[in-house]
Amino acid sequence: MIEEKKEIKKLKKELKNANAKVKDLEKKNDAVTKGFIHLLNSKTMLLEAQDEIQRVTEAELEAAKKKVELQKERLSKDAEILKKTDEIIDMQKKIIDMQKEVIDIVFKNQKDAAKRLQKTSEFQNKMEPPMKRSKKE
Repeated sequence: MIEEKKEIKKLKKELKNANAKVKDLEKKNDAVTKGFIHLLNSKTMLLEAQDEIQRVTEAELEAAKKKVELQKERLSKDAEILKKTDEIIDMQKKIIDMQKEVIDIVFKNQKDAAKRLQKTSEFQNKMEPPMKRSKKE
């Protein structure tokens, strides 16, 4: 019976130690569980942040695409304006050339008219009797 008491005492002590180990393992398990939950929460926040970064990046990309489209439209309009300006300049050059031709024709006609007037004047002088000429002089 003494042996049984010793054995019971020994078993109680082992049970007490086992219970202490169980409590210690439960505490460690709780700590690991809390750490794991914290890790999952951090991972969730990281994924949410990555999603937000991706949304912002996509929005920036879309804005950049629209900006490029607007720049293309502006360049296209500028090219049209330059083309029309070149056409206007070409037309103005043609007008200037035509005006030069008209000026040349008018000048030639004036020269011809002056020559005809001079010949007419000379002819009239020849045709007038000498008396009238001396009176004019």
